[in-house]
Amino acid sequence: MQAKGGSVGRRLETAAGLALMAALALLGEQLVRWVDLPGPVLGLGGYMLMLASGRFGWTLRGARWLAGGLGALIVAPLVAVGGNMQALAGHALPLALAFVAGVAVTGVTTAVVFVAADRR
Repeated sequence: MQAKGGSVGRRLETAAGLALMAALALLGEQLVRWVDLPGPVLGLGGYMLMLASGRFGWTLRGARWLAGGLGALIVAPLVAVGGNMQALAGHALPLALAFVAGVAVTGVTTAVVFVAADRR
């Protein structure tokens, strides 16, 4: 599905891409219950396979829009952690490592997906 010009076409393409991602998130939640694996990992893996097929490049506009707001989603958890530092003091190193590793893996995976999808 390619936008045929105009802002209406781009908006529809963005909305369709976001709807597909929401459906994948729901499917991931169901898979978590069935196979006991993290839903976001399954969803991202599924999305990567879909992009690799070459048929879902039209979802990139919505994915870019969503990825543009990820920084705002990180702020709230960091504020919560900062507000509870005394309670978490004994677990500071594992929490810091988990945060750094999570951000690094997410960033690298996102970059790889977008570079691979843009080559198609």
